Amino acid sequence: MPKTPDLTLSDNALAFESDGYLCAIKFEEAPRKANYKTLVAMMKRADRYFEQEIGENKKKLVHFAAFKKSKDGARLAYQVLEELRVTSWRFSLFANERLQKNKYALLNTLDCYNQAVRCKNHKAHCHTERETWKARLVISEESEPRWLIPCQQVAPFVDLTRKGIAPDDALDAAAISRNVNLCPLYDASEFRLIDGDTPKRKRKNTRKFW
Repeated sequence: MPKTPDLTLSDNALAFESDGYLCAIKFEEAPRKANYKTLVAMMKRADRYFEQEIGENKKKLVHFAAFKKSKDGARLAYQVLEELRVTSWRFSLFANERLQKNKYALLNTLDCYNQAVRCKNHKAHCHTERETWKARLVISEESEPRWLIPCQQVAPFVDLTRKGIAPDDALDAAAISRNVNLCPLYDASEFRLIDGDTPKRKRKNTRKFW
């Protein structure tokens, strides 16, 4: 039985255990639940797993698993989270070294990833273009600067208008807050400014990058 007796099992402590991983999940044993054995078997397939007893009188077994930021890790994490969701299971989810308040928000990122890997070219699914401004209040014939953003999920939340904040830093902040940086396909180095022509002509010129 894998155990880590010297590891504190508080959520604050375990949050740091997610560093370097896609995410980590903790839940207590519940033998009466129909899918308990299935969930434990799935957790044991993770890249890091341990179980430990807590409590003095009524001892309970706590299961903890950390999933690698990889194709297999992402798929397994999605399966575990979906199994927990459909059974309304009580659990703790950790990612980016913090306890996730919205436990199922990461499912959106993982679901998006699972769609992308089915594409012949994942960039056709992931990449998108966006103007500098967060909203266009006035229709103008002039072309505004446009950016190639490597993730459609984070694109609406990147604030490129803040003074003193570099565009790369704005993307980084948005990606972390939305857990997009956890996607195995996310590559911030592909973020760049698209100069020159109208959006229509720019799309033609950027086909070679897809």
